[in-house]
Amino acid sequence: MKSPLRMMRVELVEHSPNSPTTGIGRYTHTLAAQLSRYPAYVQVRRTTNLDPPLAHRFTTLHHLPRGVAQHQAGAIVHFQQIMGCAQMLWNPTRPAIATVHDLGGLVWTPEWQQRAALDRAVVWLSLQGLRRMDRLIADSEYTRQGLIRQLHIAPERVHTIHLGVDHAHFTPHSPARSQFVQRYQLRPDARYLLYVGNEQPRKNIATLLRALAQVRQHTPNVHLLKVGGAGGAAYRSATEQLIAQLGLHDAVHLVGHIPETELPLFYDAAELYVQPSFLEGFGLPVLEAMACGVPVLCAAAGALPEIGYTAAAYFDPHDASDCAARISTLLHSPHRLEQLRTAGYARAAGFTWERTALATLGVYRRVG
Repeated sequence: MKSPLRMMRVELVEHSPNSPTTGIGRYTHTLAAQLSRYPAYVQVRRTTNLDPPLAHRFTTLHHLPRGVAQHQAGAIVHFQQIMGCAQMLWNPTRPAIATVHDLGGLVWTPEWQQRAALDRAVVWLSLQGLRRMDRLIADSEYTRQGLIRQLHIAPERVHTIHLGVDHAHFTPHSPARSQFVQRYQLRPDARYLLYVGNEQPRKNIATLLRALAQVRQHTPNVHLLKVGGAGGAAYRSATEQLIAQLGLHDAVHLVGHIPETELPLFYDAAELYVQPSFLEGFGLPVLEAMACGVPVLCAAAGALPEIGYTAAAYFDPHDASDCAARISTLLHSPHRLEQLRTAGYARAAGFTWERTALATLGVYRRVG
């Protein structure tokens, strides 16, 4: 007779507690909520890293934590991102798991080359901490293979678990478009492209802006909605300079952070969602757009082809003209847009947070 499964205690460690509207924050928030549905099997507590002395004065020290806040011996510690994992080098907790959302500069060298020497050292320590984990969870097979190849981690220690979509929240809507357009001062006669994310170089918003400028030469009522923070003042400055250089002042709407409840309205307002990133470890907005019934155009890079598969259209992220041509072709092909809308909706249906949570529980069982 098999012995009954014992209840596990799990600590979800948030290195920098985030709002659920950010990618990692949404992952932690939703994973905790889903795991709480199984109280007979797992008890979940959200916690943070313990900062070392002087971290409030020298922010770099925040990434070199001395432990986990109020850690309970025997609990499975689940680090929610790479940063903060360095503590496994000097204060390891067992058992320990980390989720890796992407490998950043390890697989996209321009980012690594732009980092200061101190930043590189901190990231290197965090990556070495990853190697001390009992198991790793990767958002995508693309990221899993990067961990195996770049950090020489045994394949059996790395598990691919895709993220999910909140299908009750992200669903096709028919909101009062006139009220929505008025609230955000949008043009009711415009055809909107949408991008959700920050403006860091890896996100490649520059190629999207250059493509938009080309598209507007023959379809001037095409506009871009860009939702989310810049990710840094320098990135916003670069974006605004390029917008000015391309003469797109009236065609690009930098909306910034919005309430989570309103994000589906932006998807609904878009005729096409465009994800131009050089690197995505998953690409959650792609699935959210699909779940909302929005056709999707992605860069053929990173994990995006894995997530979008045949339900999205693709372009070369290094070629603004290719991006522009794909946008123009789609906007002038109602039949193709409808094909992508239908295929995307079906694709997104297979990604659920319940499936993510159950697969994560399976990894906990392997170490607990």
